Amino acid sequence: MDMFDEKIKKLAEEDRFDLPERFEDRLRKNLEALPEKKKISVSRVLRAVLIAAAICMAILATAFVSGVIKFEIGPDGNVKLGRFALGYTVDESGFDNHGYQVIGNPDHPINPERILVDSEGTTVIAPVDVEGVEIVVEDGKFMLYYQSGIIEGSRDISEELRENQGYHYYELTEGHKISITVYTTDDPKNGTYFEGNYYRVNVESSLPSGLEFTGDSMHKISGNCYIESSVVEE
Repeated sequence: MDMFDEKIKKLAEEDRFDLPERFEDRLRKNLEALPEKKKISVSRVLRAVLIAAAICMAILATAFVSGVIKFEIGPDGNVKLGRFALGYTVDESGFDNHGYQVIGNPDHPINPERILVDSEGTTVIAPVDVEGVEIVVEDGKFMLYYQSGIIEGSRDISEELRENQGYHYYELTEGHKISITVYTTDDPKNGTYFEGNYYRVNVESSLPSGLEFTGDSMHKISGNCYIESSVVEE
């Protein structure tokens, strides 16, 4: 458990967790309402919250390694690893569905961290980079989800759609680029409905390697890059 403990401590120290909006203000008011003898500092409670979040993240990150999770394989033989990420299955000999040797191929060594095994022994190869975009209505809000390699996030674009009937987002970070346009469509059968209008999403993105990804959809589009950025020696 030493490595597990160290991972929790490292995650907590880095404070890599997003707390709910105005969480600290609400926490401070509740603590100030306590009797004098029971009052606790905000910083101590926040640190406890972050450590708890770190434990959850560490458990999730190690679930694949320990074989706790069971993969749900889709009709195309892929496994959903995230909102946009898809992994592909390989057999016990390391070959994929197309008969290509993925694991143990001396000409194309693969990073061992990409090899995931579930509780039933199903082996899945995770992608190197993931790209995707999705528009969806959640709790009355029009949400945009996006990813291009290290660029990843979500935005409530309801107000922008109400004011401008469209939305555009662009980001360039360390060679990863994404450009997204949400626009109205006149075809009700070919769009996502929100407050009287139908919308589609168009995305263009690229990776530092030069690979490009484009698409236009009424809901969601995504792609995976399985090419190692550098030669991996096992």
